[in-house]
Amino acid sequence: MLCTIGYFFDYMVCNLTTQKYVLLPTLTDLSESYISPVVGSYLVFDPKKSPYYKVVVVSSSYDFDTSNFFVYSSESGSWNSTVVTPRMHQWVVGRGAVWNGVVILMSCWTDNGMESCAKHDHSYYRFDIDAEKLTTTRVPAPDTNLSKWNLYFGECKGHLLLIQMPQYNSTKFRVLEMMDGENSFRWTVKYVVDVTPLIFPRIRNCKFVVVSVVNVGAKENHLAVVFYIRGKVMLYNIKCKTLKVLCDLPRSELAIWMVQTLSILLCSCSSCLFIESLTPVLTPV
Repeated sequence: MLCTIGYFFDYMVCNLTTQKYVLLPTLTDLSESYISPVVGSYLVFDPKKSPYYKVVVVSSSYDFDTSNFFVYSSESGSWNSTVVTPRMHQWVVGRGAVWNGVVILMSCWTDNGMESCAKHDHSYYRFDIDAEKLTTTRVPAPDTNLSKWNLYFGECKGHLLLIQMPQYNSTKFRVLEMMDGENSFRWTVKYVVDVTPLIFPRIRNCKFVVVSVVNVGAKENHLAVVFYIRGKVMLYNIKCKTLKVLCDLPRSELAIWMVQTLSILLCSCSSCLFIESLTPVLTPV
């Protein structure tokens, strides 16, 4: 699991199985320079391919019109950086995702953050983690499958997913899947979900934050949406159309900030995928 300490300048990698952790070297270029807040940070680890892991941190500079990709390798114990000009466009959907060996980010070309995604162009940024190389593709509008309010952008079982709903404060949303992540970058509607009968009348305020999308069955397309609403973390099984309370989450200051801020902006909060492994997190000497 990847954790941040302070204002995104120090990172810690934890292995929950072994109860061990390691502090990564401070990203000096990030903490002492002009760079703006981090766009996203990602832990990349596949124990089937390698005993080593990588951490990718993405940020942008408005002053110097550059984007920066920092890559830490547990094999070398050091950071490398890639600087890209011009910087990525300001409206980045969600926090990006690791998908098929690349960090992929979707950016909206609009000066109006409330405009429907079907009405403007998009750019897709693909950062190859091993090659440390960025490719950018701009896709012109319209993409009629897209709508307005973005709830989630992430990967699940090799599928890149986007969750949107047609209007603010709705209890209906669509799960879209990216069918071609190298050329056309077009989305197809995978599911249309209506949680109205399950949420109401028990919960009158339908503001919620999508935490993650998980696979809950033997097949890859048996998906469930995990979301947070009014002090509860819930799991909605799309196939069975059932709602289950996973746990109560006290409405602390953090939880209140999530609901009041993230649900207004309608972007997803961060979540961590747990991979059970005995792989050591310590940096080699």
